Amino acid sequence: MMQLTKGTIQRPGDFTASFARNVSHFMLALHLLLLVLAVADEAWATSSCSQEDETRIWTAPLVAQPEEKLQVLSVATGGELEELLVTDPAGRRAKLPAVKAGGPPWSLRGVLLAPARGSYRIEAMRAGRVLACAEVMVGGGTGNRGSGQWDVATQALYAAWIEHLFDAPPEESLSFPSLEPILRDPERNFLYDYLNRGEDRQLPAKPDCADLPYFLRAYFAWKLGLPISYRACNRGTASSPPRCDPPEIDYTFVRTAVPAGAFVKVSRRIMDRVTSGAGRTALRDDATDYYPVPLERSALWPGTVFADPYGHTLVIVKWVPQTEKRSGLLLAVDAQPDNTVTRDRFWEGNFLFAATPSAGPGFKAYRPPVSDGSRGGGWRPPHAALFDRAGGSRPRGLLRPYGAAHQPARTGPGRGLRGHPGCADGETRGPRALGRQRGSVHACPPGNSRSHAARPGHLRDHRPLGGLLDPVPGHAPADRHEGSGRPARTHPPPS
Repeated sequence: MMQLTKGTIQRPGDFTASFARNVSHFMLALHLLLLVLAVADEAWATSSCSQEDETRIWTAPLVAQPEEKLQVLSVATGGELEELLVTDPAGRRAKLPAVKAGGPPWSLRGVLLAPARGSYRIEAMRAGRVLACAEVMVGGGTGNRGSGQWDVATQALYAAWIEHLFDAPPEESLSFPSLEPILRDPERNFLYDYLNRGEDRQLPAKPDCADLPYFLRAYFAWKLGLPISYRACNRGTASSPPRCDPPEIDYTFVRTAVPAGAFVKVSRRIMDRVTSGAGRTALRDDATDYYPVPLERSALWPGTVFADPYGHTLVIVKWVPQTEKRSGLLLAVDAQPDNTVTRDRFWEGNFLFAATPSAGPGFKAYRPPVSDGSRGGGWRPPHAALFDRAGGSRPRGLLRPYGAAHQPARTGPGRGLRGHPGCADGETRGPRALGRQRGSVHACPPGNSRSHAARPGHLRDHRPLGGLLDPVPGHAPADRHEGSGRPARTHPPPS
């Protein structure tokens, strides 16, 4: 049998051989195309090393040096991180051993013990995906301190830094004579000698309880080149909470790396100005350094403060998740008049609460100053009157510690505090009402029946903290020191 092909006669065997050659050529071309695409994809992946606010990689010290430890801290606000991968100057890629913490925010902290001179590529991974990538030049690099603003990534780093700073097994008693041995411990302090000037070796750090959150913020701002704001507040009266003066914004650290002496000067000025009244301001008051946050797991990041109605302030440092064999824990640190710093667990003997007209106690977050967007790089005070919108809909202003890019809405009659101690969810009204957005802040409506101090004389009810922690049953209100307005500190019962 014969076949006709383009006017010629071809034998069946010749046709089969020709067809096989054509298929072979096609497959070879296909393999070459796939190889080109793979190489292009790998080259693109290699060249595109970037990160965003949701996940960011930080390294310390600011300028990495050969044969000196390089710390790596990746922080995410959208979910847990699985691993850190490092590619060295020779192109070798390996997993970096890391300690997990959080969240939110979630973090991984590892260390390169003796990096060689050259470029290192660091990747933060989740489910096989690269969430963030950073390139670090060891020897001759310039370093990256972030955006220079209190944005989401910077707030998340602050929270992760606080958590690692006071990290220890939950059952371990953690106490220090002052903040100095904590900040001078490079195993704890990710920012130790961050500016490569030996700045932490003799740094004085002895804040008391009201000063502690301000001192920690100022220290962090110094290392990261950020502005810091604070207010002088009075102590209130028996019938009204403390009120504060206009904010003072210090620009000493902005866009520069100043020596330790400059930080000492700024921190002393702050500690001379602030009082415990700053944490006890009314929940509706916008002219404050702190604002109330909802009782939600996503809102209470490390670094959030708890201000009790008697003038004591604690700083949240860690959540310990509940398991089948152990109840969950909320841990915080406080400082005392003798400058000792101690880690405490959440229970009614430490986190005192009372519904009183003389204070607005509870969990609160810091209001950072925000950039005014001018060419000169000016800063605006942290106040609700500065709320504006970009593009007609996207709120811009103060950043919530858990990532929503807005500041607390101005409050008024009929607006409730969603999730805050003792407050029912309230309906929001008006274009500036943010109640439908996650993590919104309102003020407690008058006469709310869900008071956190359920009955007169109770310092705290025994309900779990937002359903997140088990209650500690059967504990009476703490005894008061004779002649003192604040209940005596007591120790938690055995677990």
